[in-house]
Amino acid sequence: MNKLSFLLALILTCNLNAQNFTPSTYSPALWLDASDTTSVIHSSRTVSAWNDLSGNGNHVTQTTAINRPNYLNTTQGIAFDGIDDLLM
Repeated sequence: MNKLSFLLALILTCNLNAQNFTPSTYSPALWLDASDTTSVIHSSRTVSAWNDLSGNGNHVTQTTAINRPNYLNTTQGIAFDGIDDLLM
């Protein structure tokens, strides 16, 4: 099997399993899910914290307002500006 065929098979497998995927499936150290609106803490769409759903308490935060990413209500995503937005 060449590399491209393997990659396509991997992508298809991941897509088929994505609907049944939960944190307990793989025991991750960190699980962030922007579609879980209870895990994203924001004020006027500015994200100050994103809670870890893995159960390990590895929540990420940003105390500096100018460095906070934006919460996108329409797509339930988080947008980073690529310059100085970060959560630690």
